[in-house]
Amino acid sequence: MAWVERFMTAGAAASKDGKDTVGFNLSGATYTHVGTSITKAGAFAAYTWASGDYICISSATEGKTNSLYLIASRTSDDVIVLGTYIAGGGAFTGNQTDVTSATGPWDFAAAIAGAAAGDRVNVKAGSGGCYDNTTNTRTIVNSGSTTAPIWWRGYKTTIGDKDTAGGSRTAGTDIPLWTWTTGRFYTTATYQTFSNIDFTSAYVASARGTVSMQTGGYFKFIRCRIENTSANASSYAFYTDIGVGILVGCRLKATTTAGYVSYSSGHMLYYGCHVIGGVTGLCTSSTGHITALSCIVEGFTTNGIRINGGAYTGYVDHCSIYSSGASSVAILITLLPGTGNVFIGNSILYCVTGISNAVGTNTHNIFLFNNHFVGCTNNVLYVTELSVTTDGLWIANLLIDEDTDPFVAKAGNNFTLAPTNNVDRGGGFPGVFEGQTIMVGYPDIGAVGMEGHPHFGDMSGGKY
Repeated sequence: MAWVERFMTAGAAASKDGKDTVGFNLSGATYTHVGTSITKAGAFAAYTWASGDYICISSATEGKTNSLYLIASRTSDDVIVLGTYIAGGGAFTGNQTDVTSATGPWDFAAAIAGAAAGDRVNVKAGSGGCYDNTTNTRTIVNSGSTTAPIWWRGYKTTIGDKDTAGGSRTAGTDIPLWTWTTGRFYTTATYQTFSNIDFTSAYVASARGTVSMQTGGYFKFIRCRIENTSANASSYAFYTDIGVGILVGCRLKATTTAGYVSYSSGHMLYYGCHVIGGVTGLCTSSTGHITALSCIVEGFTTNGIRINGGAYTGYVDHCSIYSSGASSVAILITLLPGTGNVFIGNSILYCVTGISNAVGTNTHNIFLFNNHFVGCTNNVLYVTELSVTTDGLWIANLLIDEDTDPFVAKAGNNFTLAPTNNVDRGGGFPGVFEGQTIMVGYPDIGAVGMEGHPHFGDMSGGKY
C-alpha cells in the first residue's frame, strides 16, 4: 500500500491538518488572483498540491506577505481554488517548491482526531508542548484496517531515520517523548502501529497502564519504550484486554511495587523485549496467550513470566530471566486440567526457582527443552517427567540438559563450564572464550547471545 504521509510535532499549531505545507511565491504580474482562485496557465503541472494541502502566497503587489491558505480544490494544472485563510499561518521563504516536510504538522489532539486508515503519522522527536499531556488521557478512536493500518512513526530529522535498531535514541532528542503525570495513552481503535516513541507516565488504576489497549484490537509496538514511574500496585506499564498484539524490541518498565509490568488477556507476542521491574514481569490471564521470544526479563520481585493456563497458554524460547528476589520464580505456570500447552525452551533462568507449576497437576501439558538453570535453589517444581511416551510426544514432558550452574566463576584456577567439565583458566577458555583468562559472572547465551541485541537485549536503545 502507499502510505499517506502526515506529520506531528510537539510545538505544532492546532489549526494545521498534518499534511505537507506547500509554497508558491507569486507576483501580481505572473498570475491572476480573482476571488478564491489563483490562475496561471500550466503553473501547477509539476506539483502534487491537492485539496487539504496548504499554499502560501507572497505578493508585494497585492500586499500579501506569506499568506497561508487551505486548498479547497485543484480544478486543473491552471487553477487552484483557495479555501480557508489561516490567520497568522506562518512564513514560507521558498519559491515554487512542493515538499513533504513537517512544516504544517498536527498537534496531539488534531492528530488523534484526524488520523485515518492508511495514514502514516510521522512524529518528530521532541518533548514538552503538546507531548506533555499531564493529566490528559489521550484516546485513539479512529481505526485502520487490515490493508490500511494507521502507523505512528517517531523520527529525528528525516522520516524513517529511526526505523532500524541502533544509533542514538535519546528520548526527546532522537525520538519523541510523550509524557503524562496522572493521564495515560489509551486506544479503543483497531489496526494501529507505533514505533520509536517513548511513553512515560505515573498513571495509577487497576487493570490499566501507561499504555492501555482496550476494546480495539490488532496492534504493534516496535522499538518503543513504555514506563510507569509510580510506586503503586496498579501502576502497570502496559495493559491490554483485546485480541492480538505484537511488541518488538520494546523496553517495558515499572517499579517493583507494580503488580505487573505488562498484563494481557489477549494474544500477545513479545519479541526481543526488555522487561524490568514489577512484582511480575509479563503475565497473561486464563483467557489469553503469551509468546515470549528472545526477551530479557529482570528486576521483578516474584514472577518473571506468569502463565495462567486457559484454552490458550504460552511459548517461551531463548529468553533470559533474572531476579535476586528472595522468593523469585522465573516462570510460574498455573495450568488448569484440560487446558492448553506450555512450551519453555533454550532459556536461561536465574532465580530461586526456575520453573514452577503452581497447580501441581496436568503436567503432561508442560514441555521443557534445553533450559539452563543458573544458581536456582529449585530448578523445576511440581512438574513430573513422564518416563513413557507410548501415547506420543504430545503428552511427554522432557527435561533436557537440566544443567545446574553451567557458568560459575570460581575463586581458584578453574572455571566451571559444566558440573563435570573443569578447564584450567591459565591457558584461557576454549571455543568462543579462547584467550580470555579472566571472566566475571557468567556469559548469557540466551536472548543476548542469540540475537545480538544492543543494550543488553534492548532494541529500543535502552534508557539507563
